[in-house]
Amino acid sequence: LKEYGWHTPLDELVYATTAQDEDFLEPIVIDCETIKRVSWREGFKILGTTLTLDNRQDKELARRISSAWGTFRKFSSLLCCKAIPLRTRLGILDRTAKKALFWCCGSWNLRKEQLPTLRRVHCSMIRKMIRFKRADGELLDDFMQRSNGTIKNLLRVNSFVLWDQVYHLEVFKWA
Repeated sequence: LKEYGWHTPLDELVYATTAQDEDFLEPIVIDCETIKRVSWREGFKILGTTLTLDNRQDKELARRISSAWGTFRKFSSLLCCKAIPLRTRLGILDRTAKKALFWCCGSWNLRKEQLPTLRRVHCSMIRKMIRFKRADGELLDDFMQRSNGTIKNLLRVNSFVLWDQVYHLEVFKWA
């Protein structure tokens, strides 16, 4: 395979199985080098996405959220610039951070308790873009309720969808 450009460095090679981690498995040895077996819960990165064999997306979701925040920081000079109309900035957010977050998400199988995380990330980014300030003496719950209500209204008026809904649309589109 190496001769035809299909060589993979053995020290980077990993494998996983659906067998429980405590089950005994014979090691895989290639050219006197033992290939690392990763936990079926830990999974491994393949084609830019983390694959776990326990059908949980915790690790991949955390990776994608981190990627979305990295993209947000990269474009923060545009996203947080008050001279640019909010509708334009929301469009930039959709074309940058949203794409980073939802890359390859059609095959995700998120649990009910993971969906609010997508909404929280979206609202948090918009809060940073708008630079909401907490009023003196305002309780955190009241501030969050006020800012989230404003964000929902802004998204509705500007015809943008909250990211927990985007997830469902992507899954149905993939299906």
